[in-house]
Amino acid sequence: MAARGSSRSRERRSVLGGSVLVGRPFGIGVYVHITMLLLVAFIAIGPFVTGGAPAAIDAVLFVVAVFTTILLHELSHALVAQSFGYRTRSITLLPIGGIGALERVPERPVQELLVALSGPAVNFALAAILAVLLVLFGVPLGISNLGIEGGSIFARLMWANLMLGTFNLLPAFPMDGGRVLRALLSLRLPRERATEIAAATGKGIAVAFAVIGLFINPFLLLIAIFVWVGATGEAAQVQMQARLQGVTVRQAMATRFATLSPDEPLAEALEEVSSGFQHDFPVLDGEQAVGVLTRGDLFRGVRLAGPEAPVRTAMCTRFPTASPDEPIERVISRIEDPDCGLVMVMDQGRLVGLVTVEHLAELMRPPPAAPARRPRRAPA
Repeated sequence: MAARGSSRSRERRSVLGGSVLVGRPFGIGVYVHITMLLLVAFIAIGPFVTGGAPAAIDAVLFVVAVFTTILLHELSHALVAQSFGYRTRSITLLPIGGIGALERVPERPVQELLVALSGPAVNFALAAILAVLLVLFGVPLGISNLGIEGGSIFARLMWANLMLGTFNLLPAFPMDGGRVLRALLSLRLPRERATEIAAATGKGIAVAFAVIGLFINPFLLLIAIFVWVGATGEAAQVQMQARLQGVTVRQAMATRFATLSPDEPLAEALEEVSSGFQHDFPVLDGEQAVGVLTRGDLFRGVRLAGPEAPVRTAMCTRFPTASPDEPIERVISRIEDPDCGLVMVMDQGRLVGLVTVEHLAELMRPPPAAPARRPRRAPA
């Protein structure tokens, strides 16, 4: 069954392994990674040792409250992005924070700016509301409420939101501040150049965190690595988008490839794979595309059913498709499908090409430098 990939399948592909679905607010799948249990257990140990079960429960409730505000932060990003037509596939809560998987990042500077600012705005709004309520009820707002235990849980939550909002505005990818900086620079500069500057700024902040971490708090070293990797990845992604801008699927697709019939034995596919020419195969019943047989599915099918089993017993029947005139940028997310590994290019119901990760890598490879010309010797 040909499909551009159902929304639920794209959602699952955007989620880290070991994550559990806990809800679907506004139609967005919210997942909690299993490592969150380790975080909760780790945080509860100290208070339990010093204050018993009540202290441990208080600490756990505080952590749950903090991650609830992180979820609200990510939902704010998602809803503002959705208002501009950009869908969020999923939100995953991890010990390091929340990850919202946008299908595409807004490229218009004002849109990116509003999406980026919406998350910290929620944290600052929550901090302000909590501060007003705490003052009205006469609860101290002292900085002593910065820990995970002791004092009012609402005062601690206020400070946590204030710090979350401030930290996220640091001008470094992958924090919101990196996107804010890029959006502001993009008002005057090309997006690629704006990303380069924002990424360089983020790397500078990462180096500063690393140096401070060596002398003060080793945890800053982890943040430094996180920021450096985020800045490098964002710069690479935008460079890729710039190279692919204006390129259509027709220009990127492979037109020479082998196909299989659903009734062929898997042994035939094994021979094709052993030749090294192709790893994943479209399966055609006549001229109709009915499935994809990946190398992994092939080996699994041979192991379970033997080499004489027909291809149809091992093939994937849901596969992404594209049209020849689509921008290749829109097709990249479909190629990331771990179940199929390729995109079938269909023109009026007929298979005319394939797009795979290998083809994209070839397209992304910079052209070879022209050989240097030797200067001519001047006549004597």
